[in-house]
Amino acid sequence: MKKSFVLLITLMFLLIFSFLLVLIMQTKSLNSNNITNQYIYIQATNHLKFFTSYINSIPNLNSINKLELKNDKFKIFATIENNNNKYLINIFVSSNIKDIRLHKKLLK
Repeated sequence: MKKSFVLLITLMFLLIFSFLLVLIMQTKSLNSNNITNQYIYIQATNHLKFFTSYINSIPNLNSINKLELKNDKFKIFATIENNNNKYLINIFVSSNIKDIRLHKKLLK
């Protein structure tokens, strides 16, 4: 009787510790995924800032309807609409790796 009771307690401890181990590993995995998403978001924000400053440095946008930057990890482009000598510029940055997208509207 004692041996079976000890075996039962041992199995219960194994079950409890394995459950805790699974929870800890899931938390670590989610944390790693969040860090990856944060890193990609920061990169996308940097691309958006650079592209905004690049578009602002172009003196004449009369004949330009669309601008695009080539990048392996991001899709970066801008659409330009001319309305009575005011330009409505939509800048889009989206990641090819994760589902992260940024958008910015400019008036120039």
